[in-house]
Amino acid sequence: GGTRPSRHQGVAGAIHGDVAPAIVPTSAQISRPEVTAGGAKLDHEDVPTTAVVARIKPARDPAGRLRLARRGDKVYFLFAEGDSPVFRLIAAESVTSDAIQSNGIQLSAVTHGTGMTSVVWKNLSIRAERLMFIPGEMEKPVLYVMSADGKEVRQLTEPIGDLGSHGSPAWSPDGKQIAFDTYNGSTTTSHIYVINADGSGLKDLGIGSMPTFSPDGKYIYFTSFMDGDPQLYQIEIKKNKIKRLGVFKGIVAAPAVSPDGSKIACVLTKDGNSEIYLLDKKGRVIRRLTRHRSIDTSPTWSPDGLSIAFSSDRSGKPQIYIMKSDGTDLRRLTYEGRYNDSPIWSQKADRITFVSRTKSGRFDLASIDTSGTDYRIMTSYGMNENPHFSPDGKHIIFSSNRLGPKELFTMDITGRNQRRLTINGNSSNPVWGPLKLAN
Repeated sequence: GGTRPSRHQGVAGAIHGDVAPAIVPTSAQISRPEVTAGGAKLDHEDVPTTAVVARIKPARDPAGRLRLARRGDKVYFLFAEGDSPVFRLIAAESVTSDAIQSNGIQLSAVTHGTGMTSVVWKNLSIRAERLMFIPGEMEKPVLYVMSADGKEVRQLTEPIGDLGSHGSPAWSPDGKQIAFDTYNGSTTTSHIYVINADGSGLKDLGIGSMPTFSPDGKYIYFTSFMDGDPQLYQIEIKKNKIKRLGVFKGIVAAPAVSPDGSKIACVLTKDGNSEIYLLDKKGRVIRRLTRHRSIDTSPTWSPDGLSIAFSSDRSGKPQIYIMKSDGTDLRRLTYEGRYNDSPIWSQKADRITFVSRTKSGRFDLASIDTSGTDYRIMTSYGMNENPHFSPDGKHIIFSSNRLGPKELFTMDITGRNQRRLTINGNSSNPVWGPLKLAN
């Protein structure tokens, strides 16, 4: 089911293009057609592909043809002015003989200094000695498991009847099981499943969505429509015993279990709008944490259990806020970004990473110190979402469509060393497994 555009990997080949740049030079600026073809590293550390650059000085007759040819580990740049059949070598770069990944060829024109540049690529042809085709993706996304370096990828689940796509994966603390939900257009019909990490022992736990394990791995908490409005439930995994936690008017959503497993922060709408409450393990209200007519959501615990970060639109648009776990000392953390959501804590509890709609209009990953200083935008291309810290707190895995279909990438906690992990497309919602698997 489903189709996907062909993906091609050229082992050695050539690119031919008729280019008609209209350049208005002031002094001696240079037009630089750039071709991302694999090889030399770009200046920007967060660009996942590699690039080679040809420099063409403006000519009286600015039109011509640009030819790129790769032979072995070198790319040669040749340029013919106007309709001349004579191509002259203008640059050569040592790159790589590895296959070029999908979306690995990009053409652009850049000028440095003052002036204007307009480039029209009239014709473009690509010839390669060898092509590889990857078949179309599944109609219903399923779960995969891979090693931290992106290798050893294996499919974990198969489509389950008409229950739709698989998502919201959550690892058990011991790394032996994965809980997930199915989605077919409505959370009212979603099901919770648990499966062993080797792909065996698939078990249907009933109607529900967004599962999360207790720190001891004995229980799974989730929300479900099984009794009408979405409410909070607990499953005792070994006994497959389901218990409803509390009875609340309206919606219960976004349960987050404290690091010690004794409390649950969640969103309740029983007061007419979304507020964050603190519950005990039996679903009884300990206290209401937020009091505002706005929408407060996405509570997440600091690793030490002393603070909770959340998203709120009380300032007009969603921003990140932080408070102590008893609701005191509530303060706004972010003042930049048009829409900030999905906060996650660093292992040291000194920084919060989140998804932010920046001035560019795209969704980027940003980070800020818990003091409210040192705001950083860590991505610069595509839509970037679903951040999740590695168990040692040194890396972040996330999804991005910077190269076309969504793929998984990693970076260090400063935003540097960004690396693509998947190449098959439509990969999202990554969750890092425990640091060590139990025997």
